[in-house]
Amino acid sequence: MDFTRTKIQDYEKKLQIEMLELMPKINPGEEATEEQKKQIFNINQDFNVKKIQYFDELMRECGTEVFNTNVFKKVKLSMSEDEIKFEEDKVKKLSNYLKDHAITQLIKNMQKNEGVPTDSASIRDFFHSTGINMRYLGYIAD
Repeated sequence: MDFTRTKIQDYEKKLQIEMLELMPKINPGEEATEEQKKQIFNINQDFNVKKIQYFDELMRECGTEVFNTNVFKKVKLSMSEDEIKFEEDKVKKLSNYLKDHAITQLIKNMQKNEGVPTDSASIRDFFHSTGINMRYLGYIAD
């Protein structure tokens, strides 16, 4: 995620420069005409589409990461000790990210959200919409 965040920020800076060049010139103290407002709206819309397309491209470039949570179970795995250690580290990093960032953001969203989930199905859907599994419910409640 940090990979895409950095790249998208750089891309946004580049787009902002391009956008400024295309924006209609409005004299200080004057209000934009209807035609200029339409032009500004269309430019913003085009650049938002470009950002979304670029983000989608970056996400495909990153690929899919698979996490083997079985490494913490007391089962025999057909993996070497180094592979098991590597998988354990990946799962620990994911857990830390969830606890430090994703769950913090979920709690902030719940605090400012008027439609706070009130039953088990809506809580589950709310958690899953942010990519958080219900196993973190107790952690969040604390």
